[in-house]
Amino acid sequence: MEEEKKPIKDDTGGIESMVPAVKILLNQYPGLLPGEEVKFEELEETSGIAFINNGGAMVYDEDTDVTGSVDQKCQYLFILIYRMQSSRERQKLIAQQFLDTFGKWLCREPNVYERGGAPVEYPVLTDGRKIIRLKRDLISATDPTDKGVQDWMLPVAVEYTNEI
Repeated sequence: MEEEKKPIKDDTGGIESMVPAVKILLNQYPGLLPGEEVKFEELEETSGIAFINNGGAMVYDEDTDVTGSVDQKCQYLFILIYRMQSSRERQKLIAQQFLDTFGKWLCREPNVYERGGAPVEYPVLTDGRKIIRLKRDLISATDPTDKGVQDWMLPVAVEYTNEI
C-alpha cells in the first residue's frame, strides 16, 4: 500500500491562485440548473452549493535543479457541499447521486455524465502553477437539523505543480 505523503510546507501563493480557478471549474459543471451557482464559503440557510477550504494549499515534494529552478508538487484541498432541506429518503439519495456524479465529472472519470462531458481543460493558474488532476474521497453527510437541513460533503484534492 502506498504511504501517505505529508506536506513539507505551505504553498503561500497557492490559495490565491486556486480559489478562483476552482470556482470557475465547479461552475462549469453541466449538471447545475440554470441560474444555480457554486459559491465560495457561502450557503443559504436551507439550501445551496458551495466549496470551502480544507487545509489550504500545501507543498508535498520539492526539487531544485542545477540552474536554481524549483519544481514543487502541491495539493489544494477543498470540500464541495450540497445543502438541502428534506426528511425524505428519496431527496437524500438524489443529493448523494448529484455529488457523486459531480465528483466523477471533476475527476474526469469516463462514461458517467448524463449531460455534457469532462472539462476539456482545467483553468489556467497564476505564477507557474498547473493543475494535474483532481481526486475525490467518499461522500458524507451531517446529521439533519431540527428543521431537516442537511449538508452533503465531497472532499476533493487538486494536485498541481508549481515552477519557481
